[in-house]
Amino acid sequence: GIPLELPAMSEKDKADIQLCVEHGIDLIAASFVHDAAGVLEIMDFVTKTARKYPEQYPNFERPWIIPKIESLEAIRNLDEIIAVSDGIMVARGDLGVEVPLVQVVQYQKDIVAKCRAMATPVIVATQMLDSMSANPRPTRAEVADVTNAVLESADGVMLSGETAAGKYPDLVISTQRDICKTSEVWHSKNTMTDAKFPLAKTTSSDNEYALAAAALAAQRATKASAIIALIDHPEGILAKQLAAGLPDVPVIALVSSPRLARQLSGLFRGVFPLILPDLCDISDEATAVDIVRRAFVGFEPNPTLVTLLQNRVSLQQ
Repeated sequence: GIPLELPAMSEKDKADIQLCVEHGIDLIAASFVHDAAGVLEIMDFVTKTARKYPEQYPNFERPWIIPKIESLEAIRNLDEIIAVSDGIMVARGDLGVEVPLVQVVQYQKDIVAKCRAMATPVIVATQMLDSMSANPRPTRAEVADVTNAVLESADGVMLSGETAAGKYPDLVISTQRDICKTSEVWHSKNTMTDAKFPLAKTTSSDNEYALAAAALAAQRATKASAIIALIDHPEGILAKQLAAGLPDVPVIALVSSPRLARQLSGLFRGVFPLILPDLCDISDEATAVDIVRRAFVGFEPNPTLVTLLQNRVSLQQ
């Protein structure tokens, strides 16, 4: 718990980032971040490096930065770290060294709740199905651990050693997926709708928050089958706000960037990107709905859909 005077990046870190950016990486998990200044330093270096490779990162794209919360100092500065980050990882391994083990789950719940309130995606990681590194079945406690992360409304649950060095990498992935799917169904049926859209502490994204709130309210009032949203910001701000509302239906994000599509699908719970070469082709809501219906075959006949295009929320049938 003692603050350490360590730089946000070592020279080796910078060399590693350079190599990753050269190869077009989408996400960077930043270890032992202590405060917002450290996140911004990393983000500034990554952004400047990405500008050297416009063929990899056109239109001001960049790798997203995911700070790993794994120190007591980061816990103390959690609000400011979340405010400047693209996402957050609850790194329970080193966090369990920094704080008493009996407090790790409490901190996990606090971190996930704050990320939800600030419309920032959050991943819970470390030893989720650790016994499956050597065994084909998880323990009941591990199943409960993954389930609780889903019920806390985490956007993602991450495997590490189970897939990197374990004996059953494919089986552990399918097991984790099944736990998540079952838990999400229960969560959807047993969570009050008024509690699903938190009052996000927005700054520059007030407009996106208002639009997302309106779209989510329209979906819940009409029982619409999906929300279709045009995402044209390279940081996917509108998608963040929609995902924070924990909708019970898919959010179909119309994007032009394959990288943004990968970033959204990897981090945002319930968001399903659809890549369109030119978003300008979407002239109105009817065009957007037609494109989505042709791309996704799972809709029932004549579904009700909520569209969010050009600062307008509307219903399409």
